[in-house]
Amino acid sequence: MDSFFLDFLNLEYFILTIVLVLSISFKIKPLQFLLIILHVIVIFLLNDVLFDPSYMGDQLRYLDGAKKIRFFQIPKDGIISSVGFSSFLFSIIPLPFIETVQSLSMINFIIYLFIYFILKHNKIFTNSSEIFYLIYPSLLLYSSVALREMFILIFMLMSVYQFLIKEKLIISVLWTLPLIFLKPQNFLMINMCSGLFFLISKGNLNKKIGMIFLGLIALVFLKNLILSRFTIPSGFGFLEVINNYRNYMYYENTGSYVEGYIPINNFLDFVFQGIWGFLYILLMPLPWEAENPLQLIQSIENIIIFIVLISIIFKPISFKSLRNKANYLKMMMIVSMSIYGMVVFNFGSASRYRFSFIVVFLIFYNFLLKKNKRDLFLYNLSPVKNK
Repeated sequence: MDSFFLDFLNLEYFILTIVLVLSISFKIKPLQFLLIILHVIVIFLLNDVLFDPSYMGDQLRYLDGAKKIRFFQIPKDGIISSVGFSSFLFSIIPLPFIETVQSLSMINFIIYLFIYFILKHNKIFTNSSEIFYLIYPSLLLYSSVALREMFILIFMLMSVYQFLIKEKLIISVLWTLPLIFLKPQNFLMINMCSGLFFLISKGNLNKKIGMIFLGLIALVFLKNLILSRFTIPSGFGFLEVINNYRNYMYYENTGSYVEGYIPINNFLDFVFQGIWGFLYILLMPLPWEAENPLQLIQSIENIIIFIVLISIIFKPISFKSLRNKANYLKMMMIVSMSIYGMVVFNFGSASRYRFSFIVVFLIFYNFLLKKNKRDLFLYNLSPVKNK
């Protein structure tokens, strides 16, 4: 009863107050406001209603860790670990009371709301990307439960925003640093794509040499950093690293490291698995693979998102600078989905790993299309063009 009452206070005097204040300040339209309110309701329809909190067991670990940190105790997993660092982040968000998984879910909703208004304030949203953000089912799910996915998403979004829009590589890298503890593979993939794009772009040669030097220093300090089952490794060949993660994820899904497992044996196999993995992870589970209504809904969602992705990547972009930025986003999607497609076998894990990259891609790609349309309109009006 006490926990319910404290969560009620969180909701009535903190969450709804934030929603109302920001909605009035930003003059949110009725449809968007209604979708945000419905999102708040969803928080209380998932855990303990549609499923038990133990169904997503990490929720309980984050809750226990966050409560201990609030009482100045060290959580069981420590602080320098994936669970411990996530618990620390939950604990410092200024929600008055952390009592239940719904408390942490409300914190994730605060992050969701913060992202929404930051993107709106900076005019990153288009009409379509704003509605997508508000109704995308996977985003609705992971911002309404007590998992770390919203922390991962905000650091990814801020990093890509600084790199793509503000063109500030160093600040972009700084925004990814928490991912070392939250999801080190995302840290590597984002910075690998940003670094490669920076090196092949026009610019100061000395800056490029400096960035290569800093990158090498970072790899030396981060090698063999053990945070969870995923590490930032050294001493293996690339295929061995991929097979190591692939085999572990196969074991998590099947309970066996050996039975039925097929490793990636050579470079050609790697290329084939990468192409197949890229396509499959965007669509898994396929409709005939769905074993319950939730997975069927997920499959329909994936098909719709896949169609949306295909429909926008072939839209023409007139300006080279914007085309290059669009290619950066495509490269990030190809790299991330190919790697995850090679190592992920579980439908739930695929959803968690996939959704943050999809959100980042669709929001910023739509922004580039909007900017291209506006710049093309201004260019056609310019005196130089009309001479």
